[in-house]
Amino acid sequence: MKIEEDFLHFIWQNRLFSNQNLFADNQKVEILQTGFLNTYSGPDFSLSKIKIGDTLWAGNVEIHVKASDWFKHNHQKDEAYKNVILHVVYENDIESEELPPCLELKGHISDEIIKNYQSIKNEKGWLPCAKLFHLSKTTKNNIWFERLLIDRIERKTEEISSLFQKSNQDLEQTMFVFIAKSLGLKANSFPFEILSLQTPIKILLKYGNDSAIVEAILLGQAGFLNTPKDEYSIELKNNYEFYKLKHNLESLSNKIWKTGGVRPYNQPTLKIVQLAQLVINLFPFSDKVMNQNFIELKKLFKIKTSPYWDNHYSIGKESSIKQKKLGEAAINSIIINTIVPYYFFIAKHRDKQELKEKALSFLENIPPEKNSIIFNWKEFNVELKSAWNTQSLIEQKNNYCNKLLCLKCGIGNQIIKSATK
Repeated sequence: MKIEEDFLHFIWQNRLFSNQNLFADNQKVEILQTGFLNTYSGPDFSLSKIKIGDTLWAGNVEIHVKASDWFKHNHQKDEAYKNVILHVVYENDIESEELPPCLELKGHISDEIIKNYQSIKNEKGWLPCAKLFHLSKTTKNNIWFERLLIDRIERKTEEISSLFQKSNQDLEQTMFVFIAKSLGLKANSFPFEILSLQTPIKILLKYGNDSAIVEAILLGQAGFLNTPKDEYSIELKNNYEFYKLKHNLESLSNKIWKTGGVRPYNQPTLKIVQLAQLVINLFPFSDKVMNQNFIELKKLFKIKTSPYWDNHYSIGKESSIKQKKLGEAAINSIIINTIVPYYFFIAKHRDKQELKEKALSFLENIPPEKNSIIFNWKEFNVELKSAWNTQSLIEQKNNYCNKLLCLKCGIGNQIIKSATK
């Protein structure tokens, strides 16, 4: 049975050990305050209060699996450890006058707690706590999952903030990049990012009333008009060459785009044309997106491409006639990954908490997402009412389960602590 130091941190922090008959250096120990976990260098816990014998001590606590680890880590030579008041270990395997008073936890931690922890730690399946998931009460309330959801949105908000600073605080350009990336999906997210960074939204907005010009500029910038294949693309190329010269634009190589293995409806040329329509519908972003309710917001995504695209997915290649609208899944994905973080960004900068509440209400109005992660979560009978739930579960899986951060996870905490009840 292997005990690890981070597990002992968890045990100490949550006082998951028996307080009876605790001794250090043959003196009775009383834990008044375990202290605060230190995430930087130095002793593990600070501001601890420990009574040893008749003396009350206040200071730092260091935790190791074995007492001899003190010397392995050369703490005896480090001034930062001179004021350690208690050395907490699982096994006291050495005696030395150079050591602080040593408290051994072996025999004071419930076998059931250790068993639950080992079960989670050694599980190789999709979910580390799969066999013990039923012990978690976290799934019966929203506190932990709300934290997961907010963490996920805040991380995306930081991405917006970072690009906002890099783009000379041009919020319209920043959001143009994020809308473009959302349309690119996994296959072409990066090329769409490059395209949007290289095409100033201010130029596109000059021609916001003429979708043909916006379409020509974007397709030309993407490198798809280098070799025209029909009358339509010849006309687009002529338009692009005029505006390229006028605005000193520089096109990309079309080799950066992935077309092979990409479904017809996700072909980059079609997505670029849809982006042109979104530029017209959504921008200026601050004016058109900020004050919408959910129904009005979704209407902004009800775009219609030019008649040419009714029987084309790519330039010069005819297909069966079908109007190329943005699907519900695509619209919902853009709202989830771009609009909601945007509202959080504005809420932070304008100190308007109500915008965050509005953004969260958008998620509650979007049906549960359908992907492999959510499909696997269904096995555990978790609540799946809306994207509010699915976004938090994706965060749970990606940033806790996959990284085996069970001791920092609300579900893992509940499972391990359940052995004390």
